[in-house]
Amino acid sequence: MSKQTTDLATAPIKKERESSIELLRIFSIVMIILHHSVVHGGLYGSQNNILTKFLAHFYYMGNMGINLFVLITGYVLLQMTPSLKRLFKGIITPVWFYSWLFLLIAFITGVDMSKSDVLIALFPILSGAYWFATVYAWTYLLFPMLAEGLKKCSNWLILIFVLASAYFDLLGKKLPIESWLKDVTTGGTGLLFFLLLIFIGVYFAKTKIHQTKWGRIISVASLVGCIIYMCYADNNNIPIVNSPELFFQVLFTTSIFAVFSGFSFRSKWINRLANYSFAVYLIHDNFFVRNEWIWGKFAITKIFPHFCGTAFWYINVLIYACLIYLVCAGIEWLRRYIFDFVGKAFIFPKQKNQLHKNGAHHA
Repeated sequence: MSKQTTDLATAPIKKERESSIELLRIFSIVMIILHHSVVHGGLYGSQNNILTKFLAHFYYMGNMGINLFVLITGYVLLQMTPSLKRLFKGIITPVWFYSWLFLLIAFITGVDMSKSDVLIALFPILSGAYWFATVYAWTYLLFPMLAEGLKKCSNWLILIFVLASAYFDLLGKKLPIESWLKDVTTGGTGLLFFLLLIFIGVYFAKTKIHQTKWGRIISVASLVGCIIYMCYADNNNIPIVNSPELFFQVLFTTSIFAVFSGFSFRSKWINRLANYSFAVYLIHDNFFVRNEWIWGKFAITKIFPHFCGTAFWYINVLIYACLIYLVCAGIEWLRRYIFDFVGKAFIFPKQKNQLHKNGAHHA
């Protein structure tokens, strides 16, 4: 047996991503888009009382979408190989690219902007142009240490981490860097709360407790209970959320994850589409994109004016959010294609030629 055949036989098999988890990742971003449709699209309170209550559910989805996205990151953390290279390629590069790209487009098209808008766009991470991306990037810096450490921790110790981070977050305790993060971001949650969600995701991944018989029963009961409470709160004008950190939000998000992540299937198309989820967030939530185009010139109220105030309004907002995801995913696919082409053709041509030589040698 040749050395090459031996290496192939002993090489670790790359585990395909679970599509139920990836579908939840897509769903989390769609929920954030629905939230922004209400907040930035000016839909909340613009309809009759019944439709306003429906749209209020979209408003709540933003916080749950953020929670779900971070919790999923925790769930797959132990399968990841986090590094500074991945941080730069997967988070920093797209954040800077889209911030600069849309600043340039806005300048060319004559969009009114202040000096502050320009500075924020030029330094998106430091300025907190995307509060979620800023906090997520700082959380990612801890991933290498967390991934290695949590692999060695017992399930009970991880549960203690969950309870401890929840306790300190409820007390309003913050990590030292969070005071700076709050200064540069205009909203959202802190690093400690993100770590709480990460720990919850890791606990699910290690114990698989949500896939046991009693785990499924408790998860479904919890999800049904959350839905019933939401309906009760609507009828009695009880505010459900003002922040992602509220207990109800975390319970609802965890219940959604526990119920729907239990379904096991594989779909390369869902996995590919989910791979663009973070970029979809960056594109649609860019200051210029959302204010000037998505909920400006191409606002749903202008595209579907005949549906405003009708029973189809709720469905149209949902369809519009899915279309936004698909368009943004297409833009990200194009960016990656161009980056790969430029990298192979101009930046790393010698490396590419070496790979061809090695391939010919082995053949």
